[in-house]
Amino acid sequence: MTQQDRQASDLALAGKSILAVDDIEVTLTMVKSILEMEGAKVTTAANGKIAYTLASNDCFDVILMDVQMPVWDGPKATRELRACGISTPIIALTAASEHEKPALMEAGIDDFHQKPVDFASLIAIIQQWSPSNSKLN
Repeated sequence: MTQQDRQASDLALAGKSILAVDDIEVTLTMVKSILEMEGAKVTTAANGKIAYTLASNDCFDVILMDVQMPVWDGPKATRELRACGISTPIIALTAASEHEKPALMEAGIDDFHQKPVDFASLIAIIQQWSPSNSKLN
């Protein structure tokens, strides 16, 4: 079944706006493709500084943030976003190990999804943190 065959109400992420941040282009392409097939509008950024600029100028439902990137890494970008009052849920999408999770949470990251990406699990986390289902509401 193609996306065209599915109704918008059947798409897991219909209407969601997501910022995906990763310095590896193939990862961004894969994440963007899968999430768009589920109805999301996906904007991409190659590092945390670009993500900061995008998130400062546009509203996203969720930010998927890699941890290790050039220019600004994920924790630095997250701290900067939180410092300017942006409360958008940020999910670390990273190869970092589980024992690094507390430091990521301390930086202001809300949740953690370990690479390699399990898209069913990632979609469930995005749904959990999206504004209509957010733990923040």
